[in-house]
Amino acid sequence: MGETDEDLLRECVAGDADAFGVLFDRHADAVFRYCLSRCGSWHDAEELVSITFLEAWRQRNRLRPQRDTVLPWLLGVATNANRNRARASRRHADFLARLTHSDPRHGEHEADHAESVAAMLDAERDVRELLDTTAGPERRGTGRRQIAHSVLGR
Repeated sequence: MGETDEDLLRECVAGDADAFGVLFDRHADAVFRYCLSRCGSWHDAEELVSITFLEAWRQRNRLRPQRDTVLPWLLGVATNANRNRARASRRHADFLARLTHSDPRHGEHEADHAESVAAMLDAERDVRELLDTTAGPERRGTGRRQIAHSVLGR
C-alpha cells in the first residue's frame, strides 16, 4: 500500500477500500478535532466526520491532494457540512418558534399532545356510555346539548 495520500487516493480510485481505510485512520482525528472546535458538540462532530469521509469516498475520482495530502480538502468538506448542519438547526428552531402554543400558560411548545388526545378519547367514551344508558324512549328526549353538558360540564 502507498505511503502518501496521493498514492492511497490512486488505490481508492481503483476501488481499494483498505486504502481508503488508511486515509481515514490517518486523518479522522484531525477532522474530528476541527469539527469539534467548530460545532462544540461531540455528537455533531462525529456526525460531521462521517459525512466528510462519506463525501470523500463519493468524490474520490475528482479529489486532488494538495501538497501530497487530502487533509485541506477534507477540512473544506467538514466546513461545508458544518454550515449545512447549523443552517438546518436554525431552520428547525425557526419552525418550532412559528408553531402555535398548545397551552398559552406555558411559554414552551407542546410537542406531545397525548394529554389532549386522551381527554378527547375519554369524552368520546363518556358520550358513548351516556348514549348507551339512554337508549330507547328516554334517549329521544335527550338533546345533544344536554348530553354534552352532562359529559363535558358545558
